[in-house]
Amino acid sequence: MDIICAKCGKHFSSIESARDHSGHCKGSSKNEELHWIPSKKTKLTPEEWDKLLEAFGIQNIDKNTTEGAKNYPFNKKPSTRIGSFDKSISPRKPNKRIRIPKWLMALLLTAICTLVGLTINLLIDELFPIFLLIGFSGIFSINRWFVYYIKKYKPIGILYRLILNLFILALLILIIWFGINLFSQQFSENVLVGSLIFLFEIALFIWLWRIVNKNSWRRPSMKLTLTCLIIAFLVFAFAGVEPMATYKNNALDFFSSSYKQLTGSLSEKNTAATSDTTTLIQTESTTIISTRTITTKNTTVSTSSLISSITITSTTTSINTGIDFKTGIYKNNYLGLVKSPEGVISGTDCYDEFIILINNKNATNPTYAQLLDFLEIDKTDEYPYHYAFSPLGFYYGSAESNLDLEKLKNIIDGIIAPSDPNICADFAERLHNNAEKAGIRCGYISLDFDDGVGHALNVFETIDRGLIYIDDTGTIGGIGPINNDTIVDVLEIGEEYNPRFLFPSGGWYIPSGEMGIVTDIYITWDGEWN
Repeated sequence: MDIICAKCGKHFSSIESARDHSGHCKGSSKNEELHWIPSKKTKLTPEEWDKLLEAFGIQNIDKNTTEGAKNYPFNKKPSTRIGSFDKSISPRKPNKRIRIPKWLMALLLTAICTLVGLTINLLIDELFPIFLLIGFSGIFSINRWFVYYIKKYKPIGILYRLILNLFILALLILIIWFGINLFSQQFSENVLVGSLIFLFEIALFIWLWRIVNKNSWRRPSMKLTLTCLIIAFLVFAFAGVEPMATYKNNALDFFSSSYKQLTGSLSEKNTAATSDTTTLIQTESTTIISTRTITTKNTTVSTSSLISSITITSTTTSINTGIDFKTGIYKNNYLGLVKSPEGVISGTDCYDEFIILINNKNATNPTYAQLLDFLEIDKTDEYPYHYAFSPLGFYYGSAESNLDLEKLKNIIDGIIAPSDPNICADFAERLHNNAEKAGIRCGYISLDFDDGVGHALNVFETIDRGLIYIDDTGTIGGIGPINNDTIVDVLEIGEEYNPRFLFPSGGWYIPSGEMGIVTDIYITWDGEWN
């Protein structure tokens, strides 16, 4: 059957959907009673139409049903579509087609989407496509087969609307993050697959927004949900709840550093303008001296030329006192970034936004005994581990152009110290730079486990024992021996990662614990620059 609302002209294929339309019609007021008319293509007779409306308690366009709908071509012959309302009408013949239960249809759709998501996961090594497809199957099933329950039970409808709001907000954040990583070529090795997934996310967002608009009459609204999330985030962040507190600190540090860089660049421009003026005055003075001495003695001319050369040499020296941006060279050191296939590896701003390898040109491979002596003295392992959020290379331009070279110069010169390490990447960065400063050549290793978690450690190529893998990541709360340096005896893909304490003390003689199966290893010795 096809029923039309006389106010807004909207078609409904069932009495249930027409009844739900009550109170939401745009052409009538909130308490106004709706009227209904049959479709022009209806197969109902006038008598059947009257009995249909009478059975469901729905009024027609006026009191006289047949007169009110006289412009609509009713079927003159009795129809079998509503035979249950009139015994004189022959019942509809049973349909021999096998009907699949609604719960089974939803289950099959979820299973298919899960398999597709797992296939995509094998291509890009990320799990979020699975959650996207499972979420799509759940929302589609509810709107297609289980809408009756969310309309009948109000608490379920409220929970469903809240899930819709959170899902669309999370999907919007994912689209922004995915787009930035895709267009900066830092997300996936297969650009075509990444582009197709990005387009699917946009299509899913548009479809989901239509579902949210369809349920716009339901509580809570999108504005209320977003406001509550912002308030909850601020409360947790300033109360010190992790990881919200870390996000807050990173945001404040970002704005603070941006402000310092802005003010610093302005002061540098003013200083450069002042130095240019001073140099110009000195040059003019030297020229005057040279002109006057030409008429007197040749020896004085050579003296003034010497003064000019000294002035030029000192000016050149003052320009080259910083780190060379093109080569990353400063004094006896050269800088390098850890660039993996996924992009430039970042830390928590111990040296800078990215992991910075400060290499010593004179560093050499040590003996195993020399390595042990260095590790016993080095204090990197004594810092406690703190979880902190580390973004995956969110920047504009080259990574090198986003570094604070003046800060790195001061760290190399010993004027300032790097910040305390927080995560494993920071510990590996700190140990590398300390070893190179001590004249010991050191490498940086980033690896992945089978559960998708990453890790970082260091490698040394000893003269007498070959490659030695050292994990200097501190323990949570400082629980462990006095010296937390650990050594990894076996580091291979497919093998368990099981570090053990290198200098056990206080009863700590067992391995520090198995962390997972190694699935990928990426070794960097000096890093890359530009």
